[in-house]
Amino acid sequence: MPSTLTETDLRYCDACDDEFDYEQFGWCCDSCSAVFCDDCSSCNNCAEVSDDVRPYDYRPPSFRPKGNYPGEVLFGVELEVGGQESRIVDVVQTYDPSEDHLYMKHDGSIDGVEIVTHPMTLAWARQYPFENLLAGLRAQGCDVGDEYGLHIHVSRNAFRRHGRQSCAHQMMWLLFMYRNVDDLTLLARRESDKWASFTAPMPGELARKATEVDNGARYVAVNCRNEKTFELRFFAATLDAREFLAALEFADASVQYTQDLRMSDVLGGGALTWSHFAEWLETRNYPNLSAEIEFAS
Repeated sequence: MPSTLTETDLRYCDACDDEFDYEQFGWCCDSCSAVFCDDCSSCNNCAEVSDDVRPYDYRPPSFRPKGNYPGEVLFGVELEVGGQESRIVDVVQTYDPSEDHLYMKHDGSIDGVEIVTHPMTLAWARQYPFENLLAGLRAQGCDVGDEYGLHIHVSRNAFRRHGRQSCAHQMMWLLFMYRNVDDLTLLARRESDKWASFTAPMPGELARKATEVDNGARYVAVNCRNEKTFELRFFAATLDAREFLAALEFADASVQYTQDLRMSDVLGGGALTWSHFAEWLETRNYPNLSAEIEFAS
């Protein structure tokens, strides 16, 4: 190290914020030009992270929605998978080496990797090789722990009436969720007060969540803290194709079912009951969801 440092030699690390001699103990990210000390070995500021599994707080520089939207419900998936990281990476990159639809993140709550999708519609998801992906993960010895989750982010823009985003539709959907906790718990195959609590809402709570971004707890069954999505957190993670697709079908079906419901339907006809929903499903194309509901009953 030189005996005298000039101002141009000294930098602050963009990761740890420590001051250091850049010429002797620093490096620069080729993608975003951020500078780091040698103690910080990777750049988390941009998409060009050298590791195949991104940091837990990574967000893509842009989302790549797939399918016919906003005419159809748009949602994204986060699947927590346990197992050897290199094997999970190999399977995911077999189907998506360029991260066009799938990317991976570290998650400190699991011993494995979180596989994340870009937003998609159900019709688009049905033609994507999710079944082969799940089979590949099983073949590599991957599994899902008791507390691992399958989270589905549903676009707030999917809740529409008369061509515009509708708070009334959002309210009806939230009411449907919280009036059918027992049946949803059976369908989701888990009950988790730690990660997906179905605590009964306080008076006025759902109305508030339907009209504005919530500042409350994140680890609840339906997380309303995100500006652009509602997050269904109550499904157990799975590597079974029917269970996985049933969860995707529920995300779509629940929005579709509640879209045209009015309060008179609720008060006079019990429209928010699980039996009415299951009856409605019989005339719609949600085979995996119908099979899972029948299996759970």
